[in-house]
Amino acid sequence: MASEFASGKDEEISARAHRIAAEAILETTVRLVNRASPDKAANTDCQVARKLWTLTAGELKHAEDHMLLLGRKNAMEDRDLPARDGHPAPRPPA
Repeated sequence: MASEFASGKDEEISARAHRIAAEAILETTVRLVNRASPDKAANTDCQVARKLWTLTAGELKHAEDHMLLLGRKNAMEDRDLPARDGHPAPRPPA
């Protein structure tokens, strides 16, 4: 794994330079792409722009689905908590 090979100093530098960290459980190739590169390519190639839009829309859908799932989970947990007076919260009719 990558963390087995990285020194503490490397991890500290990476933490300051990047928002996201990851560890691989399989052999993995990582590519670092400057954010301006895809934008520049999308401005000159319609197929790149379309592909980036498709990827972005898919990621937004995934994020929306995840937020809805967390909201439902939180609502179910809140329903099962006792009210502030110590009595269980009333359950809606089935």
